[in-house]
Parts: sequence; C-alpha cells; structure tokens
Amino acid sequence: MTVRTSTQVDGGRQAPGPSHPLQRLGADEIRRARTVLAEHGLVGEHTRFASLGLEEPPKGEVLAFRPGQPVERRVRAILLDTSTGAATDVVASLTRGAVDSSVVLDTAREGQPLIMLEDLVAVDEIVKGDSGWREAMARRGITELDLVRPCPLSAGSFGIQGEEGRRMLRVLSCLQHHEKDHPWAHPVDGLVAYVDLIERRVVHLIDAELLSVPQEEGNFDDPAGVGPARTTLRPIEITQPEGPSFTVDGDEVTWEGWRLRIGFDAREGLTLHQISLEDRPVVYRASIAEMMVPYADPGQARFWQDYFDAGTCGSPATTRPSGTPPATCQPAPGRRGAAQPCGRRPRHRRGRHRPVAHLRDDALPPARGLAGHARGDLRLRPATGRFLRPQPHPRPAEVTSDPLPPPPNGDLPCPRRLPPPPPSQPPWPCWPWCGPGWPTGPSGLGAGP
Repeated sequence: MTVRTSTQVDGGRQAPGPSHPLQRLGADEIRRARTVLAEHGLVGEHTRFASLGLEEPPKGEVLAFRPGQPVERRVRAILLDTSTGAATDVVASLTRGAVDSSVVLDTAREGQPLIMLEDLVAVDEIVKGDSGWREAMARRGITELDLVRPCPLSAGSFGIQGEEGRRMLRVLSCLQHHEKDHPWAHPVDGLVAYVDLIERRVVHLIDAELLSVPQEEGNFDDPAGVGPARTTLRPIEITQPEGPSFTVDGDEVTWEGWRLRIGFDAREGLTLHQISLEDRPVVYRASIAEMMVPYADPGQARFWQDYFDAGTCGSPATTRPSGTPPATCQPAPGRRGAAQPCGRRPRHRRGRHRPVAHLRDDALPPARGLAGHARGDLRLRPATGRFLRPQPHPRPAEVTSDPLPPPPNGDLPCPRRLPPPPPSQPPWPCWPWCGPGWPTGPSGLGAGP
C-alpha cells in the first residue's frame, strides 16, 4: 500500500507535504494513520485511540535536515482494547504505509493509557448501578440519585493487592440541590467507589464515615444569590496599529532575534522546539510535561487523591480552537489585577501545586521521563549573557476606550466579580467532571482519531 504525505485542502487540491520533520500532524495524516493501523489488523470494534501523535525523529536527523529534503512521517499511537484492557504501543510510517513496531504494554509495570471521555461518562452508570453504593447513599438520606454527580479521578498505583494492571478510577460524589446547582459545594464525603473500567463494575467500596453534606450554596454566578454584575468598570482595549512584532511561518515563530518551532503533543499539550537566539541554539525541546497536585489527605477515603493534570486525561482534552479565544473579564479587586477567561473559573492556587518543567536535549518520547521539579522561575541564559534581547524600537501599542467586542459565539458570559468567599466556603475546584450537563452519547465516544 502506498501512502502519500500530502493533505487535502479546501477545493480538493493537494496541499504540499510537510516542510519540516517536526511539523505538526494534519487532519488528513491523522485519518491516514488510522487507515494504516487498520490495514495491519490493529484496529477492531473495541479499539480506542488513547493517544496519537507525531513520532519525533532523532535529534541528529532533525538538526541535519535542510529545506527541500524529503521527510518521512511516522506516528506513535497508544491503542486500548476496551473488551480486554490490553494496551498496545504502535509506531507506524505514513510515508511507507508500514508498522515499524507494535508492543503490548505491561500495564501493571508501565501504567495505563490516558483516561478518555467515554471512561468518565461510563462511571455514572456503573456506580449508580451498584447496590452497595446506592445503600451507602440511602444511609446519608440521599435517594434522588439523578442529582448525584459521581466525580471520577485517576486511581494511581499504591501497591494495593488485586489492583495490579487494572484500568481503574476512584470515584467521589457530589450532590446538587437542583439541576443548575454547583455540585462541588456539596461533597458526599467519606464514600468512594473503586471502579474497574474494563469489567464495568465497582470492585471495592470505601464507606469510611457518615458525614453531613454541606448545605451552603456555591452558585457564585447566580444573580439571585449574589446580586447583579457591576456596571461601573470602564472598558479597555489594547491594539497594535502597525501589527505584531513577531512573525509566524507555519510552525516557526520569530521575534526580536528569537526563533522557535511550536508543536502539540497528545499528552503534554504545547511543546517548543529548536529555540535559538541570533541563530545560537538555546534549547532543543521544552515542554511543561506535568502539573502535579498532591492533596496529601491521609484519610481512608482520600489518601490516594492527587492530580496529574496532563498525564491523566491529556492536555488536549482541555484546549479550545485557537480561532475562537475566550474574551477576558475585568479584574476583580484583590486578585492581583489579573483578568480571567470568560466561562472558566480560575484554579484555586494551592501551595502544593508543583509545575514540572521538561527540558530535554534528546529525542526520547516525553512519556519516558521527567526532568524534575522547577522550583521558582525557570531562567534560560543563552551564550550572549542576556535572557531577552533588548528592544530599542518595539512597535507601538495604543490603548483606547472603545467598548470590548462581544464574546464569540459559544462563549459563556463573563462571571460576576465577587468579594472573597467567607472562610467556611470551600474554594472553587477546577475539574468539570461533576458539572451539570455532563455530556452523554453513544459508547463509541473516543473511538479512533
């Protein structure tokens, strides 16, 4: 089978093939990757693509590349069989239409593929179908289960007997007073279900303590509870009448002597490549490989709880199209003057957030290791002795008092600016799993790229 590297563009014309070994995969290449894997018998009825991305060439090949040279395109996919739990690491060549390697992963030793949307959707049906979980809810006086929002989180690995190799989620629960109520204000604490996603059942139920469910409302965006939005803030708009000072050519960005390539990894999100200043190399590859949030609760129900923001569900799961950025709201007093995107509440900044910087000078896949914890600001000092090149003649920006444009279609209205909550009020969480209107659909969600 022959597979070309060109892609379809509007009008059915063939777009030119990749111009650089690190150029991001196009939509047609992603569809072609599925075709190649299916032709080799690796895609079946129960196969899910947990991740699919560019298999970056070795560093030496990238540095030796010259414009106009042919580029071989290879992809790496992590496939999950939802009927057996088997996970396979596949590397395939789109240029040759061949599978270069296919390795069945030892999930007990190497971990599980990323959690997918259909996994999160399935949890609601699984826990509410468990008699032990329903009885535990009844002991707490909760019988209207349609208003209970299960909150699935990654299980981690704690050496618990019988969990080795299982594809699991540990499920907390929250309660809504009505369909539009914010459930995180009403946690059903002391109760957690351990769910096996392959067997689709609760394998263990922790009912550690009968605790009352907090009744205080947390609907800080409800005018009925907090009053109307402010009308005294004046609008601000920043423009660059002469255009931006940076240029973008495909995936390459240049600005004030700096040059870099952008990428997008299925787990890490944004990646930066071949960063240089005045053509002097600074960093070959950089990414924020992970954000770890250990809750450090020693209790029986939550000892396991922590967040790996990228490694659990993958960064792309929380991204939005670049063509429709969210509008910004006016800053709230006492919030360091920072504007927040409309329709998304800021993460509660806990002291234990640990950004993990990932700076590499090799071409190993990102999943194979982290460079360490970056404590404080990470500064890269090139050979010139300067962190940033001086800007003697930056292009001017002007500030006008023109009204802000309305948010793009589909954006939520700006959240109200509120005084700080009382000390007894739990902070806004950032995870949406408990939110009302959690998407539902056919079991084929996440099937294939």
